[in-house]
Amino acid sequence: MAERILDTVATGNRFSYEYDFGTTTELAGRVLALVPGSPTASPIQVLARNEPPIRRCAECGQDATKLCALCNQEMGKPCWYCDACSDRHRCSDPDGGYFLSVLNSPRVGLCSYGGTAGG
Repeated sequence: MAERILDTVATGNRFSYEYDFGTTTELAGRVLALVPGSPTASPIQVLARNEPPIRRCAECGQDATKLCALCNQEMGKPCWYCDACSDRHRCSDPDGGYFLSVLNSPRVGLCSYGGTAGG
């Protein structure tokens, strides 16, 4: 903790990180660039962006837009569906109550994740 992040990373460095908030999510990252600037009111300023995980529909292979939370919980693995296939899915209900939206987060469908489309 005594080292400055600037002294420990360089462009091209790869790193891994385990995020744990009920269930562990393993992330892999790479330093794309060092951004010059001045410190803000916070002593730590990290700029980051994740690339959206590629998720395919379990039925047709198209881009997934929804995750069936019920199947995800029962089967212990993600059950991704596109809009058309989710309408035909066995867990489908008129209110869409079992489906979570696909967001740009590797934590969609994991325990204690409360992300929203807006943030």
